[in-house]
Amino acid sequence: MKKIYIAVFLVLNSIVINAQQANIVLELFTSQGCSSCPRADQLLKKVAESDHGGEIITLAYHVDYWDRLGWKDPFSKSAHSQYQYKYGQKFGGNSIYTPQLVINGNQHIVGSDVKSLNNTLQKLNDKKLPSKIKVFNPKKENNKISVDYTVENGLGDNLSFVLVLKEKVTSVKRGENRNKVLTDAHIVLEKKTVATSKIKSGTINFDVDSKYALNELQIVGYTQNQQLSLTGAYKLKLF
Repeated sequence: MKKIYIAVFLVLNSIVINAQQANIVLELFTSQGCSSCPRADQLLKKVAESDHGGEIITLAYHVDYWDRLGWKDPFSKSAHSQYQYKYGQKFGGNSIYTPQLVINGNQHIVGSDVKSLNNTLQKLNDKKLPSKIKVFNPKKENNKISVDYTVENGLGDNLSFVLVLKEKVTSVKRGENRNKVLTDAHIVLEKKTVATSKIKSGTINFDVDSKYALNELQIVGYTQNQQLSLTGAYKLKLF
């Protein structure tokens, strides 16, 4: 894995980039208000920290439909719930739940099911996603981060970028997890989508809360076809 050092004069220091193409994307739909979710959150963290974690992109989308039951998840967004509903339409039946783990946009399992996850990862180990995405040239100015991107073999797909927080510990005061201290990992803070049929290269910008340091964040880009199947993925860690 190659490390690239880029001087960013706007912040008077260097951003070190650790970037990698990936062929497996795990999207966990979770909530701090759900008592069965912490096990799935921990499993996602273990996968990311495993020997093969560098080859897998792990994303935690915190949904908002648990918020009405006593505890408002600080990372929940209605957009995340709407995204999960789109998967529900794809999979059909009773397929909206937490913790739900969607794998490459093609199948879903209970997010804490270690055996099913291991079996699926073994089957996907040698399969390559067709699109090639690159995310590069990060710049930080004040509370904004921008990155450039290119997409090959993915024209016609939708390209999404997500700003990810590596880890956060939260003391939950109410709801099903009241009085528990939860560790959430690979939390999606923001998501932006562009249509690659119109734009195959460009720049994307994120607003970054000043409470987060660069070494806590990463940016992920991934393409999906109209059926939400993953066709390419790339992650860039900021150090």
